[in-house]
Amino acid sequence: MDEPKFGISDKIYEKIARNCEYIIHCAGVVRMNLPIDLASKHAVGSAENIVELALACKKYGQLKKIDFVSTVGVGGKMQVSIPETWINETRSFHNTYEESKAAAEDFLQDKIALYNLPATIHRPSMVVGDSQTGKIIHFQVFYYICEFIVFCFVTNVTMP
Repeated sequence: MDEPKFGISDKIYEKIARNCEYIIHCAGVVRMNLPIDLASKHAVGSAENIVELALACKKYGQLKKIDFVSTVGVGGKMQVSIPETWINETRSFHNTYEESKAAAEDFLQDKIALYNLPATIHRPSMVVGDSQTGKIIHFQVFYYICEFIVFCFVTNVTMP
């Protein structure tokens, strides 16, 4: 995702820009121990590509929405609840993944305001599943609870 124009040909990129209305960014290198320059290249580089594509789509009058998946980790070592707004406080981080995703959000904050882009940043605590198949090897406790709630909703079972 951090290669210029996502590593695709100019012809295909142009076709996407002329036709794309919604951009959903949910890709990243989730390694906690990369050197910060490499982690930032991946996180900020992909954010730069998303903004460039959004501007190309906007130029053709197509862009309706950008959804950018970040991480709750952008809060780093904050001792308060992570706000559902931009985080502008100086903070420290547990690892380079959190730090680089925070840098990507900082970049996005500036560009979204500058270009008036219709964007939402999502901060899940974790994303699971194989990147190609979606297969999940194991669930955390939270996901069993979600599965139970969905089962109850679908089958109209009243939860105790």
